[in-house]
Amino acid sequence: MLINKPFISNGDYGYAVGQCKKGEACEYRHSWGSNGFQELASLPKTLTKVPRKLQIDEVSWFPPPQNFIKINTDGAAKGRSNEASCGGVFRDCNGTILGAFSSFLGNKTSLEAELYGVIKAINIACANQWHCVWLEVDSILTLSMIANNKTDVPITIREEWLKTLQQIQTMNLIYSHIYREGNQVADLLANHVYYNSYVLSSSGGTIGMIRHNFGRVGHEKHSSV
Repeated sequence: MLINKPFISNGDYGYAVGQCKKGEACEYRHSWGSNGFQELASLPKTLTKVPRKLQIDEVSWFPPPQNFIKINTDGAAKGRSNEASCGGVFRDCNGTILGAFSSFLGNKTSLEAELYGVIKAINIACANQWHCVWLEVDSILTLSMIANNKTDVPITIREEWLKTLQQIQTMNLIYSHIYREGNQVADLLANHVYYNSYVLSSSGGTIGMIRHNFGRVGHEKHSSV
């Protein structure tokens, strides 16, 4: 009795279909059996496209160039009440944490929370005379608003946002997007809701929390599909 069933490999991808007598190692089974092809009785008797391999990329945080301060920020708004918060962390070229903040914002949208994270981070950088800054966020929309000098933001934060855009013009600023998996310190701070406290000391409670969760310098490393 002849059977006509697709074959699939766990170790490769492509097209495979063959006919053979039941139990017989025909040309198809002989050629592909050593590569892990399996007979799939449940699939329809048609040419079957086997899915491509998944590619796994490592998402990592990278330190800034020498003389630069890298700032990672994040914002979050949760629940029906939109209770929002934001957080950020400042690190030097060695990955050393210079400071961090975590702020409760009250009733805000997720966009407002993301923008408030940037506003607070830039204010802190200016107050500490950090003029060479690498700003990294996990929100593409926020990054686009910075890159394009967008002023059409919610009225509740417009004045502060315009001031931030002016401050940015005085800085040597690099900005970039990072996937959430590589922005976990800022995400932790945004969700920690440390009620508007800013820490500029390695002995601070916020930095202690970061080190407890991510190690001495608070580096993120994560693999994602």
